[in-house]
Amino acid sequence: MNRRVLSALGVVCLERVCLLAAVLLASPASPLLAWQFTASGSGTDDDRALSIALDPSGNVLAAGYFTLETRSTSFTVVKLSGPTGLELWRRDIQGSATQKRAFSDAAFSVAVDPAGDVIAVGVTENMETDYDFTVVKLAGKDGTELWRNHIHGSDPNYPAFGSLVAVLPSGDVLAAGFIGNLGASADFFVTKLSGRDGSELWRKTINGASSLEDYAFALSVDSRGDVAAGGETWHFRRDIGYHPDYLIVKLSGDNGEEIWRTSAELGNIGALTVDPDDNIFAGGYGASETNNSLTIKMVGRTGATSWLNTDPAFGSGISSMAVDRLADVVAAGTEWKSGMLGIEGVVQKLSGTDGSEIWSQPLSGSGIGYEFLSALLLDKSQDPLVAGTTVNSDTGYDFTVAKMLGQDGRLLWRRSFGGSGDPTSPDAISEGAAALGLDSEDNVAAGGYFFNEETGIDFTVVKLCGSTGEDFPPDILSFLREEADYLEGTAIQRGLREGLLRRLQIMRRLLEADAKGNRLAVANVLGAFARLAETQRGRGIPDLISDQLLGFASRLQSLIPTAGKPSCKASPARTRVASSTHGRHSSVSIPMLRAMGLVPAPVGISGPQQRFYRPRSHP
Repeated sequence: MNRRVLSALGVVCLERVCLLAAVLLASPASPLLAWQFTASGSGTDDDRALSIALDPSGNVLAAGYFTLETRSTSFTVVKLSGPTGLELWRRDIQGSATQKRAFSDAAFSVAVDPAGDVIAVGVTENMETDYDFTVVKLAGKDGTELWRNHIHGSDPNYPAFGSLVAVLPSGDVLAAGFIGNLGASADFFVTKLSGRDGSELWRKTINGASSLEDYAFALSVDSRGDVAAGGETWHFRRDIGYHPDYLIVKLSGDNGEEIWRTSAELGNIGALTVDPDDNIFAGGYGASETNNSLTIKMVGRTGATSWLNTDPAFGSGISSMAVDRLADVVAAGTEWKSGMLGIEGVVQKLSGTDGSEIWSQPLSGSGIGYEFLSALLLDKSQDPLVAGTTVNSDTGYDFTVAKMLGQDGRLLWRRSFGGSGDPTSPDAISEGAAALGLDSEDNVAAGGYFFNEETGIDFTVVKLCGSTGEDFPPDILSFLREEADYLEGTAIQRGLREGLLRRLQIMRRLLEADAKGNRLAVANVLGAFARLAETQRGRGIPDLISDQLLGFASRLQSLIPTAGKPSCKASPARTRVASSTHGRHSSVSIPMLRAMGLVPAPVGISGPQQRFYRPRSHP
């Protein structure tokens, strides 16, 4: 906004105020983004958002980690305003260890309870118990820590790792991952905690047949509150050596007792979901040594297999899935590109009745490399939204979000983003989307990481219009409420604060009365608002605060032409519309954590050097 416009509005504009307003109005985000939040830790090395959840007001909770100056990391949860992307609060949590390793603390999954408070699960490094499976509850309002529970097994020197969290309607918490026990290495682990104080209500530990590494990688809850969990147990057989067996187990939500389990050799379960009839769908890889994709439907009450589908074209199986209202299943994973030139993401829809394929669509860039889809959600119209990494010939590895038509898989829109770093740099491989969330209007929040030239790999969250993938008008009413809340908390003199708040209330009423805004009236109020701030300069209000208030007036005026509730362009017509029954947030997939070196890769899994820890050798 230039000086002439401000003068026409009766706003006193000083050089430094205009400069401040320009800074506040400037946005580095692409015009295709509703907003973009990017942050870097003090170590300017490796910072990632790995899980997304939305609270009842549509604000975004992003969990992951930041690298510190010591090169250790922090278990981090950030709350962002849904309409604007403004950081509302941030909590960086660390374990008690004083001599920390290069990778020490991280959050891998986040959820919001019915009261709007936040539950995050991950790992922290502590003095006597090494790496602990860690669950933390934070107040939704300001991020205050309400409770924390460090969980470990009987082997204090073996890491424990929390990778999944779900919150029940009662507010109690389910979490899954693995813990280390003496003589058993890592054990498949599910626990239920009290939402009130974090105390453990029950735990279920499973040690595989060979007492090797066993991991829980997927978690879902049925309508009765019973728990389905899936993952892998490692096993040795002379003819094929060390290999994972897939495991699916059903547990009583009341006490954790096992209701049934099913398993098979050569497989992994990385995704689980439940349909309205409590049937269980599980996805992963298995059934052969070529890592076919594996999708199974089971009767929830008994665990009996209704059908099983394998696809030899898949590269590393299914990483995320959801069931639509018609009980068909949509799954995202990876498959070999034509001619074996790398791996690409793919979305597949299967009939819930017999497992037959309805459609399959690849999501690939123009380049060659390791592409994958980490998250999938269905919107209210049953259209899949997916997020992950694609490789393009001109930009290299990209943070990618796309939407497909649920009926036939046709691509509706696709957006790929990246940071300012050189796409040919080895670090440029570290760009991608890890998790998705949807607000009440099906607008999309995606979390992941960009590679930037000066700050390295950065924690990144973007917001997109769900129907088009593009920008949408800002919600000025929410913006006004945020500014009013800010002013109410400032330590300026009472009379001035009340005067400013009265003018905010006037502007709010004007905008609420007319969705387009009574621009002349609002301009007059803005002028009075800015003059009040200017006249108070040197009268008990610091110059900086006065400048901030003038900048606020400028920002409000810039929003007036598009004042009102956000609206997106209409989606293409569909032949059928149904409401979704799936969850509306997601966490990073296990294949992605393994590719990043954050989940242990047992003997038999090839991949990069493990950052978290190296599995113990076997005889």
